Parts: sequence; C-alpha cells; structure tokens
Amino acid sequence: MSSLKYKEKAIQGTIEVYDDKTLIKRGLMGRLTTGSGGEKTFIYNKLSGVEYKKASVRLQRKLNFLS
Repeated sequence: MSSLKYKEKAIQGTIEVYDDKTLIKRGLMGRLTTGSGGEKTFIYNKLSGVEYKKASVRLQRKLNFLS
C-alpha cells in the first residue's frame, strides 16, 4: 500500500496525494455545486499529463488529469 504524501481539505472536498495515485473526495459543497459526489482515483502510470491553472479574481484554481 502506498503512503500518504500530501492532504488538502477545502469546502468542496479533499485531495489526497500518494506515491502512486491521487484520490479526490467530494464533500457536501462539492456535491451541491457539481451535482455529483463520491470519490475519484487517478493512477499515475495511466496518466499522460496534469494541467494546473492558477486562480484568478473570478475563477477558482483548476487541476486537470489527462489520460
């Protein structure tokens, strides 16, 4: 089992970064704003890239996993 390297909790959910994967769990606000809940796992060796967009005055930061 891989070890937890980083964890960030926000209003919309939690992101957990491990040695071999990233796990995103939606909280109550995430379910209310997106209409979906649950969790999503991204395995690193199945990804082709990751995009990160910084937050601006009108938009929140954004993290995209490319497969």
